[in-house]
Amino acid sequence: MIVLLGLVIAVAFGQLGPEKWNVDRVMFILIFVLTLFIVGTFPNHFVDHHVWRHVFRTHIPRIFFWTFEGLLVVHLLNDRLQIDTNWGQEKWLILLLVGLLGLIPESGPHLEFVTLYSQGTIRFSFLVASCVVQDGHGMISIRGHSRKDFLIVKRINFLTGAFLGSMALSLGI
Repeated sequence: MIVLLGLVIAVAFGQLGPEKWNVDRVMFILIFVLTLFIVGTFPNHFVDHHVWRHVFRTHIPRIFFWTFEGLLVVHLLNDRLQIDTNWGQEKWLILLLVGLLGLIPESGPHLEFVTLYSQGTIRFSFLVASCVVQDGHGMISIRGHSRKDFLIVKRINFLTGAFLGSMALSLGI
């Protein structure tokens, strides 16, 4: 709890994180205060077994490495390829590829498209398709419950993303 309190104070006084007050600084403080509340008020069993052993030891390393890998791939792709300029003739194929990658029930591929768009490497139409098709980890529980429902939702997402991406691509955006 002392470490968490120290983090709150360090962020509040600009010793850690953003130097100026902005959304990031406020979010860091809120996250640390929420964590401090959980650690201080929840039973030790919950904090030790569920938060520490499960979340921090299992999920945080996986999320870190998945995000790191995605950003590394985007960096390498961005350095080697200019997707919009070199593959301009195959834009419909890229749109199909974006839609197919969005079918993966993870948020990693979508992170790559968001990063590529923010760097100006891909068109907005590809990002639109990715945003609509991709639903992150939310579909994993549905897949466990009903494979049929999972496929129905994925089909709807894919067709909607392909339609909206096609419309944006046809408009030149």
